[in-house]
Amino acid sequence: MKWKISFGFLLTYTITTVLIFLLIFSFISFYIFGGSPAGRDNGPFGSPYQAEKFTLDFKKYIFVREGMPAVTSEGLWELEKRGGWIQILDETGKEVYSHFKPPEAPSHYTPVDIVHAYKYAGVIGDYNIFVSVSKIDGREWSYVIGFPYEYVSRFVFYLNVSRIFNSWEKVLLLVFLSTAFVTILISYFFGKKLANPLFKIIDGIKILSEGDYGKVYPEKGLYKEVYHNLNTLSRALKEGELRKQKLDRMREEWIENISHDLKTPLTSIKGYAEILLEDSYHKTYEEKTRYLKIIKEKADYMEQLLEDLRLTYRLKNDELPLKLEKVNLVDEVTEIIIGILNDLQFEGRRVDFQCEDKYIDFCVDRVLFSRAVGNIIYNGLTHNPPQTVIQVLLKKEANAIILEIKDNGKGIPRDELENLFERYYRGTNTGENPGGSGLGMAIAKQIVEAHKGHITAESEPGKGTTITMVFYVKDE
Repeated sequence: MKWKISFGFLLTYTITTVLIFLLIFSFISFYIFGGSPAGRDNGPFGSPYQAEKFTLDFKKYIFVREGMPAVTSEGLWELEKRGGWIQILDETGKEVYSHFKPPEAPSHYTPVDIVHAYKYAGVIGDYNIFVSVSKIDGREWSYVIGFPYEYVSRFVFYLNVSRIFNSWEKVLLLVFLSTAFVTILISYFFGKKLANPLFKIIDGIKILSEGDYGKVYPEKGLYKEVYHNLNTLSRALKEGELRKQKLDRMREEWIENISHDLKTPLTSIKGYAEILLEDSYHKTYEEKTRYLKIIKEKADYMEQLLEDLRLTYRLKNDELPLKLEKVNLVDEVTEIIIGILNDLQFEGRRVDFQCEDKYIDFCVDRVLFSRAVGNIIYNGLTHNPPQTVIQVLLKKEANAIILEIKDNGKGIPRDELENLFERYYRGTNTGENPGGSGLGMAIAKQIVEAHKGHITAESEPGKGTTITMVFYVKDE
């Protein structure tokens, strides 16, 4: 993987460098030989070749007057605009006309003088000259035009053409290899600088996959955001692992509790069954009836325990479709409270119900709704002293129905409150014989969420607990 990334960087930078080299070379070639960039002031000539073309075309401004050549006013204006000067020579090289001529220019040229001045710069002042011929009425008039160095310059190069053509393959190969070596060298160092952080990121992901979430990367450099996301992912995975360990621990504790809760009634059932089967001991009818009643109570308890377990998993996996029907929640909550207080074990207990409205209509699954509300009130009565008062408040707001169940009992410690609705959690203040599966609050939460609502808990040790259920009302 690392070599693939390194090779990718090398290839990318090599191609990029070669393209940049070609682009720069093309630009320089165009700038020197082909023309000028747009918007740049390069004097009267856009390219050096235009001076040569101007000289060749200048013959159109030359005319003969009284047997002698001259230049039109338009031609003189064009010449002056370019800072140039002109000399017109006859067949012998003698000057017969001039304009703007510098003092250094001779009045007579031999062929050698013309070639020498044309080939080498600085022969006639600070000018480069160009030469052409104008044929008028059968006569040939040579003319010399000079332009300042600052507008156009000429340089002479000497080349061994035969040597170049004989070794051009070696030259090209040498240039190519040199360019390739420098390019690869630069690409390697740049690629390494960019690829090293990627190697760290790859190693970091590998470390995360192995379950090590403790490494923290400095969030800086080109990959600052990537390092930030990697650290965020590491923290999230670490929190998830801690949560999983916590749930596993709670699950084990819950299984131990369930095993204990099942073993206790099973022990009673087994003991009383053995007594009933013992022939050596005479049992009265009343004793047999009492023993059988205990066996049935223990069996009912075990059945309820298993049913709670089955219900919570069906709710968790959305395998229990809701049988929704429109009901008056005021009547529903009243019936739930009356049903609980009619239980002999809660005789004399106090549950107050408050609601300003007589009718609050809402679609619920009556069985599940009753189970959720009943579980919360049952917990408040079971895990608090007998003098504890349960207050139930039902109210309707703009887009929600709020059901609040509050007690003034022992309260729940903060570290236990956050686990109150976990399936595998049973608090430390439930007493020696809680008489339940520890699933009541988890089932209540799942039922509320199945009705698209949410449930929260607030508590303070020594002052009591408040459970709030919120059901949202759709706009009609």
